[in-house]
Amino acid sequence: MLGENSEFFCDILSDRAGSYFSVDNLDKIAGLLGNAMIKLINLIIGGAAGTIARYFLAGVVYRFMGTSFPYGTLIVNISGCFLLGFLASLSDKKFMLGPDIRLLLMIGFCGAFTTFSTLIFETDNLLRNGQAIRASVNIFVSVILGFVLFRAGNFIGEII
Repeated sequence: MLGENSEFFCDILSDRAGSYFSVDNLDKIAGLLGNAMIKLINLIIGGAAGTIARYFLAGVVYRFMGTSFPYGTLIVNISGCFLLGFLASLSDKKFMLGPDIRLLLMIGFCGAFTTFSTLIFETDNLLRNGQAIRASVNIFVSVILGFVLFRAGNFIGEII
């Protein structure tokens, strides 16, 4: 089915894969897998990395600050806003990020790193536990500080 490239493709899937992912072989790999598959791989890698980063960063924050307030999710979301603003600036204004890297970092990594659904879930938990003020602070700080940090990241990306 893969014809003359079958040995190359099998080597990519083997333990010798590292030597095949060089700059010289990217075009050949893209030809074998197709552009859509490359996009999916970028999303998978970025999403996995973002998920792991979120898990570890939130865990570290909770370890130091406790769990009486969703500090971990707050720090992850606002730092993710900064990072996304920075990457958007590098992409849109500096043209430093190509489409594949944007997909990997901005959609894959940042999409998995930050999580609106967790923000809402933890805010609801605060409300159900009678902590309406903390719930309001969580939403206000996440949205306002997230936006401010997005703009800060965007600004820093512009001046680089």
